[in-house]
Amino acid sequence: MKKIGKTLLAIVIIGLAVPAYAHSPCGPGGKMQDGNPEANLDRHLARMKEVLGITPDQEGPWNEYAQKAKGEMEKMRDAMREARQDMPQTAPQRFDRRIEMMKRRIASLENVDEAFKRLYGVLTPQQQAAADKHFMMMHHHP
Repeated sequence: MKKIGKTLLAIVIIGLAVPAYAHSPCGPGGKMQDGNPEANLDRHLARMKEVLGITPDQEGPWNEYAQKAKGEMEKMRDAMREARQDMPQTAPQRFDRRIEMMKRRIASLENVDEAFKRLYGVLTPQQQAAADKHFMMMHHHP
């Protein structure tokens, strides 16, 4: 179960930073670089901010987006920790737990999406193109 938890956490981190995805916090093969999701997300957000060239006028929407991403990652981390402590015993119970976690994941992505759309709205056309390019690249990894 530990491996599944780490995999889900990696998916959460990537998903939260997806909209303007610059470089994955994961290395080759999708493995976490250092096993520290918070540090990986911080590195990813710093790189994304650099790639987008966030200006002082864009700091407000950027900070809102970054805080939402961090907050949602923490919520998902806590939910997974809780789920590991109260592991269902039967296959149907585990399946139901997985569905519950995916619903939480969707709500988390929707929450971050709102902040990202506000940020995207204040980006220049060049910055939007960079965000679009990196988002598309993320979805074409093998």
